[in-house]
Amino acid sequence: MRPGIKKSAIRHAWIWAGCGLLAAGARAADAPPEPAPWFPVGETLVYQVRWGVIPVAESVASTAWIEDEGARRLQLLVRTRSNSFLSRIYPVDDTIEPPLDPATLLPLRFTVRLNEGRHHTHEVTTFDHSAGEAVWRRIRPPPAPEKVRRFAIESNTVDLLTFMYQLRRTPMAPGTNYEHRVMVDEKIVPS
Repeated sequence: MRPGIKKSAIRHAWIWAGCGLLAAGARAADAPPEPAPWFPVGETLVYQVRWGVIPVAESVASTAWIEDEGARRLQLLVRTRSNSFLSRIYPVDDTIEPPLDPATLLPLRFTVRLNEGRHHTHEVTTFDHSAGEAVWRRIRPPPAPEKVRRFAIESNTVDLLTFMYQLRRTPMAPGTNYEHRVMVDEKIVPS
C-alpha cells in the first residue's frame, strides 16, 4: 500500500464504485430496450448511376449511430455526386438524411440538400409523431423568403428514405396491397 493512503479511504472508494455500478445497472434495467433495426447499422451501399451505358454519378447509402442534439440517434444517409465527366456539364452533389429515434425507428427530421447545376434546394421536415404534426421548411438563399408548411401526420408517417429502408423488412406477396403514409417534398403521399 502507498504511504499516505488509509485503508478506510480505499474501502470507501470501492464502496462508492460498487454503488455507481449498481445504480447504472438499475437505470439500464429500467430503460425499455431499443428495437433492433431490420438492417445492419454501419453498412454502406454503393450505387453507380448511369446514363445509358455511360457512368455519370455515384450514390452512397450508409447507416450509423450518431450523436444528435445531445442524444444517440440512428442516421440514414444518402449522398449522390456526379463524376468528373458529368460535373463539367452538370455538377451534382445531393445529400438526404433522416436521424431516427432509436426507440421507435421513426424519423425525427428529414434534411434534403440538392445541388444540381444551378438549382439548389435546402429543405428540412421536422416530425413530431406524438403531437401528430410535421413542419416542412424550404430554406432558400437570400433574398427569397423561407417557406413553411404544417401537416397533420399519423403515428407511422415517415420520410422517403426511411420508407425505402422500411421496405427492406416488409415481406412482399403477389396480390397483396400495402398502405404507407410518406412525406415527400411538401406533401404527404399515401402509397
